[in-house]
Amino acid sequence: MIKLYLFIVLVLYINNLLAANGIVEIKTNDNNCAILVNDTLVAKGNYSFEPTNGIYIIKVKKDIFSWDGEIFTDTVAGDFNRNYNFNYRFEEKILVETIPGDAKVLSGGVLLGNTPLMVRKKMGMDFILNKKGYEKLVIGSDKLGSLPIELEPNSPFKPSERFTDSNWFYTLLGSAVVLGTVAAYYKIKADNSFDDYEKTKDPNLLSQTDDYDLYSGVAFGALQVNFGVLVYYFLSD
Repeated sequence: MIKLYLFIVLVLYINNLLAANGIVEIKTNDNNCAILVNDTLVAKGNYSFEPTNGIYIIKVKKDIFSWDGEIFTDTVAGDFNRNYNFNYRFEEKILVETIPGDAKVLSGGVLLGNTPLMVRKKMGMDFILNKKGYEKLVIGSDKLGSLPIELEPNSPFKPSERFTDSNWFYTLLGSAVVLGTVAAYYKIKADNSFDDYEKTKDPNLLSQTDDYDLYSGVAFGALQVNFGVLVYYFLSD
């Protein structure tokens, strides 16, 4: 009787083992992604179920409404007494914005588009932001954030070279010499014309003196502006 009882218990235990089903567990890094089993939408983000029989085709899609969205596909078939664990990770996307906007975004020599632009954020990937009239900026994917990236306007000389070695320095220096010469020339002409006026009292000479003084003053004013720009770039170099 005891042997019969033990035999029955053993048979029931074996049947339970044979009847036991495993679990299919699906995990993702995106709570909004679509999970489909045999082309039926069953959940978003994460899902688990007990398979019984047949074949299960699992599809995990980033965007169910996009025909070219990122998608993972796996098949479960055969042994349903074991557990299946699937862990899917989608590439992170981030919005690239610049001030001002409409800057070109390039990566790996390929133009991705113009800002504002959604890009895939891969570790170690560099992006080039380029806009006419602004300095080209190379930025790593780890530096991209939620704030817009402010582009720097082009400077009159290359940032990599010293101001005293740039063409802009020699242009300002040459124009300062020219403006100083012009201011001195017309000042001398004005003084000579005034001396002649004092001798002859000719009103035309007085009018001529005023004209020369005006030309000299304009040239001197431009010289001061030129000198101010020259000093500014020299000190900021």
